[in-house]
Amino acid sequence: TINTYSGNITTNDILDSILKELKKIVFHPVLGRAFYTSESIDQISNFSQSTENPRNKDIFESYNDFYIHKYCSAHQPLSQLCLTLEQLEKCGKIKSLKKILQDYSTKGSNVLIIVQSNESLNVLEEIIDKWGHFVINLDDTNKINPITIENEFVCFLVTTSKFQFRLPVDVVIFYDHSFNQSVDLNTERFIKSNNNSR
Repeated sequence: TINTYSGNITTNDILDSILKELKKIVFHPVLGRAFYTSESIDQISNFSQSTENPRNKDIFESYNDFYIHKYCSAHQPLSQLCLTLEQLEKCGKIKSLKKILQDYSTKGSNVLIIVQSNESLNVLEEIIDKWGHFVINLDDTNKINPITIENEFVCFLVTTSKFQFRLPVDVVIFYDHSFNQSVDLNTERFIKSNNNSR
């Protein structure tokens, strides 16, 4: 047990935190550090000094690749440092998902993808949007209006903790699973009782 200002941290807490971080990296390499080099971090940090919210290199070194990518996307002078679609697709699960969505889009089947974390959801949202599919992020409450769809392929994204919608979907994909299997089982029961999904 480690004593901290906020209380005691047990070995289980530390292991749980490590497992969650490893799970993110398994979900997609951009949730760790795989693409940004020390030189590119220098460029980003130097640019940051000219902004209203300057950050030093150590701060950027602590961020994952996707966070750095989003920072570069939000600042036009850094746009050449954004991750490419090819880099965002460097993940076996993403490649499989691309093929699955292509198949279902040609059939006109709407798809619901369920993930565990907001970070994972944000990565998927960007990639699926870049593939040209219409994406609705159900965790973003600003986008939730009565949902009407007219013969267009739609990909819904939601985290398990926020899933509570009746949706016009034909296919449900659990993209990653919870450490607690009852979370996934409860979500599956809700889907079966409230949606006509296969």
